[in-house]
Amino acid sequence: MKQKVRFWAGVVFSAASLVLAVKITNIEETWSTLRQADYYPLIPAMVALALTLLGKVARWRLLFDSRHGHPPFGKAFSVLVIGQMINLLFPLRMGEVARAYFIGEMVGSNKPQAMATVVVEKVVDMLAALLLVILLFLVMPFPEWLQRPVLGL
Repeated sequence: MKQKVRFWAGVVFSAASLVLAVKITNIEETWSTLRQADYYPLIPAMVALALTLLGKVARWRLLFDSRHGHPPFGKAFSVLVIGQMINLLFPLRMGEVARAYFIGEMVGSNKPQAMATVVVEKVVDMLAALLLVILLFLVMPFPEWLQRPVLGL
């Protein structure tokens, strides 16, 4: 029953959003622009996005305690995509919290452990980004105005 309510709430929310979007959009101009667009650059972008998502799911699954089993790949993929959608809709990276909640609900895993995997994943992401900035700083000269913030980081 609870899932039916969620499903229909999602349908109603999506329909209302679509109606509002269409109401404020010039349809003729939109179609004209879409017909003129070059879609071939989207192919490598979509491939890169798919590979990135698959890599993130594989990495996230590995962070779970193997004694309790890793979540199934398909469910972890669904939860990751749902979390990213929530991040787009709501502030404060609420999608990360939602990921921990939904993986706990869908797979029946420990929610605090799931939240810990998300925190570890984000810490690793930040450290990797910091390492890349440091390597970039060593390889390439930064403009004067950017050197101080990078060194401070």
